[in-house]
Amino acid sequence: MLDLKEERQYERLKKLGRELHIPIPEHFLTMEVFDKDGKLIQRHHQRSHSWVRNAYHLLFCQFARK
Repeated sequence: MLDLKEERQYERLKKLGRELHIPIPEHFLTMEVFDKDGKLIQRHHQRSHSWVRNAYHLLFCQFARK
């Protein structure tokens, strides 16, 4: 679920970064679910909140897939 307080804080940080000419890294996570025929049945796209945790999830998914 989207935490509005956290999103407002992130937007303030992004604005401050632009004012100070300091790039604020922004990464996104996209998850797609396909059926057995290759048809897309669900897609979810959001800003990544935890790079380390998402990297572990990506590694797990790569190792766990058939």
